[in-house]
Amino acid sequence: GAVADKNGNNSIDLGPARLQCVEAIFGILGSAVYRKDDELSLAVGEALVNYADAIGQGEWSTDSDSSELKEGSYVESYAFELPPHQHVIYTMFRREMVSSNPLKRNSSAASLLAMIGHASRMANIDPSSVQRAFVQEMWKHLTLFQSSFIKLLADPKSKQLSRESCCKGLAACRGLAVVITSSNEGNGESQSQVETLNEQLLKAFGQTTNY
Repeated sequence: GAVADKNGNNSIDLGPARLQCVEAIFGILGSAVYRKDDELSLAVGEALVNYADAIGQGEWSTDSDSSELKEGSYVESYAFELPPHQHVIYTMFRREMVSSNPLKRNSSAASLLAMIGHASRMANIDPSSVQRAFVQEMWKHLTLFQSSFIKLLADPKSKQLSRESCCKGLAACRGLAVVITSSNEGNGESQSQVETLNEQLLKAFGQTTNY
């Protein structure tokens, strides 16, 4: 993949080095290094955010049609063809979150928080940030983020940092939803997304609006 400006000029082929670096960052989750300091998972999330949000409102050239993420098991060749903001989300949800290693799943919570927290913070500070490719991708998969936080909260093997990250992550999901729906008043798709989010929370925490 390559980055191109709004005029389609100055494309830069970042090559395999970019992918090797991202894989090395993902490799920290659930690793021996993580076992010594679980807060490294937050640093991983922040590093992934910097990578995923690098193109801002720019466009990413690719030979594949990546408007929607592929269903099913993780496929490395497909992941490597995706633009950064989709590459990170696809790898996180199709590989890290479904890992049989509970430590890897635990460590994913803080990284997910870093991602959704960054998007929510930017959108609340500057509503025009919702046009960034990264924020748009977070919004598109917001129900997936929320359901993952809920699932990790219910996991008996979740550690304290994981549970705290999930609680803060749910709040960040709500914060992003409020900004996007207010900037898209009357947008039926946005309202439907919010209704789905609310239904998930009610199903998980009971029939109350005091979440």
